[in-house]
Amino acid sequence: MEPSQDPRLKKLKDNTSCFKNFRCFETGFKEICNAEDIILSAFVACKERNSAFCKFSLFLGSCYYCNCPVRVFLAKEYGI
Repeated sequence: MEPSQDPRLKKLKDNTSCFKNFRCFETGFKEICNAEDIILSAFVACKERNSAFCKFSLFLGSCYYCNCPVRVFLAKEYGI
């Protein structure tokens, strides 16, 4: 199943406030923040240069983590 057709992802989108206006959806997930899946279920490692300015980022230790529900779902379920 394509991510855009996944009802779980649509539900996450409907319940998430996105300051980027869901650019990831609008571009068919071609323009999406660079992130890496990690063992934490609610986070992915953020690999963006401007991580400090993202409302979904959390700095712990020496790394930024992303907790955007849509971004985490895409990484965990689709490897995107």
